[in-house]
Amino acid sequence: MIGVKKLQDFSKAMIGPVLYLPAIGLLIALFSMTTKPAVGG
Repeated sequence: MIGVKKLQDFSKAMIGPVLYLPAIGLLIALFSMTTKPAVGG
């Protein structure tokens, strides 16, 4: 059985990037929408 502490550390290390990815994607989408005219109508 895997140590619970190791599992918790791993999940904590993984959840940060996973939570940030959608936020970064949204920011990039908003930024590109506001800086460029609508592409393809």
